[in-house]
Amino acid sequence: MRPAHACRITASPSLFERLGGESEAWKSSARTGITTYETLLNSPRSAIVDRSMHLRDLTTRIAGLMEEIRDLDDLVIQFDGTEAGRRFISAWKQSRNIIDAGHGPADPPTPPTP
Repeated sequence: MRPAHACRITASPSLFERLGGESEAWKSSARTGITTYETLLNSPRSAIVDRSMHLRDLTTRIAGLMEEIRDLDDLVIQFDGTEAGRRFISAWKQSRNIIDAGHGPADPPTPPTP
């Protein structure tokens, strides 16, 4: 695929003149249109690249966060000496459980009888 700026106008001279000819305003307008077209043409590709970059960054950050939490798991054991410390450890372990409270799609509503 050729880049948009490599396209040439191959219209008859009368049509070319009716479109604005060699005026600077027409050239500027054509350049703006081509630039806008190229930007729109590359937008989906840019969005895909941005999304994958952000996903990779998020994965790295989550891995770091999980490492920090594992370090805290090791430190929590130090509170085992008292009853309050044991309750804290129990609460800490319970808070680490992931509970999926979500549900699937709802059943479609029953249509009313006429």
